Amino acid sequence: MIKTNKLKAKIVEMGFNLTSFAEELGMDYSTFYRRMTGQMSFTVSDVEKITRVLYLTNSEIIEIFFSKEIA
Repeated sequence: MIKTNKLKAKIVEMGFNLTSFAEELGMDYSTFYRRMTGQMSFTVSDVEKITRVLYLTNSEIIEIFFSKEIA
């Protein structure tokens, strides 16, 4: 499960809103929204594009896309 709050914060920090960010990725907003909300998964290609556009570090990638929350 991705950490949507961290991803959204990084998107805003880089000067995008969710609609403009989806466009920058070449993705329809509805598809991007479904992926952000966990209804669909991001592909490896999506993560690579997001990483390039947002200049994510390796630790940010792991934190946003691959870490698990433990209750």
